[in-house]
Amino acid sequence: MLPAMSQMVALLFVTQTAGPPACPPTAKLAETQLADIAAAHKLTQAAVQSGNYAPVSVALLGGTATHVVRQDSGGAFGGVGYLATVEYSFSGTLAAFRDRFLAAYPTAGSFRTTCTDGICTRKIADPADLHVDRIEGIVPRGSLSIASLRTDHRDASKVILSCMYRGR
Repeated sequence: MLPAMSQMVALLFVTQTAGPPACPPTAKLAETQLADIAAAHKLTQAAVQSGNYAPVSVALLGGTATHVVRQDSGGAFGGVGYLATVEYSFSGTLAAFRDRFLAAYPTAGSFRTTCTDGICTRKIADPADLHVDRIEGIVPRGSLSIASLRTDHRDASKVILSCMYRGR
């Protein structure tokens, strides 16, 4: 068995993407990134609590995100809240970012990456793997489960990188 530090380094190599940096591989790393963004851009506590991080400058996918939105889930009715989704907004078109997304998320292992005219998605390839008894071995709790890149429906000159994390 590997020492704890070696296990962490091995996990980083396994979760690293092949292309330009994209979604943080875990919700914990995403939360750290969000805290760093808030501190670097001197965002107000109200902005952070609302999950609306803007204006910012975050380098991802070979571009610069200027707006980040955080969405939490699971806290209703006394449940344990967790980071569910982080969305990064970029100026540009889906066509301009498509190759970078495909480089960051090649089809590999249990995951498949596909693109249409409106969206690119990296998700579990086999729907049977989504069953509770199988998903834990593929996507541990708190890990990135789906990454997508789509045209912003409010502004066609922008794209949104959406990073969805499995609940804790």
